[in-house]
Amino acid sequence: RNDRFQALVGIRLSDHEAFGNELTWNAGAGYNVTDRFTVQLDAGRAFRAPDTTDRFGFGGNQDLDAETSTQYQLRGIYSLDNGLRISVEAFRNEIDDLIEFDFATFQLFNIAEATIEGVSADARWVNDRWQVEVGVTHQDARNAETDTRLLRRARVTSSARISRRFGEHSVD
Repeated sequence: RNDRFQALVGIRLSDHEAFGNELTWNAGAGYNVTDRFTVQLDAGRAFRAPDTTDRFGFGGNQDLDAETSTQYQLRGIYSLDNGLRISVEAFRNEIDDLIEFDFATFQLFNIAEATIEGVSADARWVNDRWQVEVGVTHQDARNAETDTRLLRRARVTSSARISRRFGEHSVD
């Protein structure tokens, strides 16, 4: 038994009526380098079949292919005794047949290959009554064949949340 090492593996077989069988999976491993610092490595494969709206709704395209993607993440997490946890992550997502909207034709279509890679950082502080979370992500989303940026994907996003607990209730 090793209390410093954690691992998780998940496998799923989807039997889609229109797009056949797809095997998806997730695997992750973490190592507690010290009592305060953990390193995690995760990878996975995803499948997204176009839904009825994608195929037959406004801008729909009956000829859409299903998306598949592979994701990789490397994360470091540092925890302090005062309830503060800081996390930094690098990620990469490789997508085949990305379903995208064409503003010129007002129709969905597939992008053969796309990549989204970037870094994110967040901090979370918790005590008996308060919880504060802040985060920022910087990403580069590109059509891998044309090396052009993908539309509708922000380069930088940020978030903040404050929550106050009152007995068994909380307000965000």
